[in-house]
Amino acid sequence: MKTLAEKYARKIYSGMKKEVREEVYPGEIPQMLTVYTALAEVFYPSLAIDTLSAVHIEYLQRFHINVYAQKAFRTLVFASDEKTTNEVIIRRHPEFSTEIVLAAANVSMSFFYDIFPGLKEKVSYLRARDQMIAEGAERTRGTEELHTDDPDYGLVPNKPIFTAGVKAEYEYADRLISDDGRELKYERIGTYDADGVGALVDGFDFSYDDGSPKCMVYLCMYSTKTSEKAPLGFKLRD
Repeated sequence: MKTLAEKYARKIYSGMKKEVREEVYPGEIPQMLTVYTALAEVFYPSLAIDTLSAVHIEYLQRFHINVYAQKAFRTLVFASDEKTTNEVIIRRHPEFSTEIVLAAANVSMSFFYDIFPGLKEKVSYLRARDQMIAEGAERTRGTEELHTDDPDYGLVPNKPIFTAGVKAEYEYADRLISDDGRELKYERIGTYDADGVGALVDGFDFSYDDGSPKCMVYLCMYSTKTSEKAPLGFKLRD
């Protein structure tokens, strides 16, 4: 005899797009029930799985799919940082405390680790990277604006432009255009250990769209904020 939870799960499963259910629940209904049971222990610890209503089950399903879309998929495909993905999940589930939502997200992620090869390793790498950036930002704290008025600001390795992490570094580079409004392209050349900076610096070789060279720009991702000042010869698009 089917339990109520299994009936609800079957209804949800049959209503999902085929490609989504095959990707998220390759183990079909039994896997869905395993996921729901694990999540219910976090969200509804006083209730047994077979006492949950359709509303409860639908919430668990929506949460698991949100973790897939906003956390697992974005981490695996776009290498989104954990802080950003967690913030999205928390914002979308205000019914519960941050601690409960994050604990449930970890439960959902544990199932996705088994489904998506390389996801766990990527999460571990990104956590280590974020920790390294946080430690670097601590070393550079208070020095970010020391050279902003210098004519060679951002044009030499020991006077880099600071950004808040890896993503912000590339976003800043994407915004740079020439001071006369011409479009630019760039290539990251390498990493430099610059004197007096306290963290590694990345060098970007900028050129015009026709291939003619412009100059090197040096950025440092180890900060808690991103500069809004462009180096000499450049400006930032809005």
